Amino acid sequence: MTRLVNAIVVLRFTADAVLRLWQRAERAPTAEHTAASAELLRAGGVLVDWYERTARALAGEGPVPAPVDTGLAAGRVIEAVSRDLGAADADGIAADPSGAAADPGGASAAIGMFWTADHIDAVQRLQAVLLEPARAAVEQHRPRSWLTGHVSGHASGHTGTPAAEVEGGYGRA
Repeated sequence: MTRLVNAIVVLRFTADAVLRLWQRAERAPTAEHTAASAELLRAGGVLVDWYERTARALAGEGPVPAPVDTGLAAGRVIEAVSRDLGAADADGIAADPSGAAADPGGASAAIGMFWTADHIDAVQRLQAVLLEPARAAVEQHRPRSWLTGHVSGHASGHTGTPAAEVEGGYGRA
């Protein structure tokens, strides 16, 4: 249970850090950052879904899902940010034909995207830490038969099995 609570704290700190990152940025990603933004939103969405399903499982609504792979690769994020910012020179700095920086505010957005990708990666790795304790918590809180102590197949406790089979033949008419 301690791992679950600690993981939730880490998850909250991670989410807060990403939020503060974008709140303090000179600017948020815009339409010109569509490829990188789409990649981060897709990967983040996959994880949000996993964490929501895990939370529902802890509330007694289904099993804890298997961890998901967001497919977020640092190389693809770098390529997407590079495409979004325009062609980069040999030093990796985007420039327009006049030699001036093509998008000076774009550098802070690019850094924000890289940090966001790093946080998404950390949240993905956190699944492995949560999986076993979450499944154990769900198993521990499943309804059990008062008679046998076995996990019931249904939330009401009735498995659909005749009492004679469950109770070893007692109660047969």
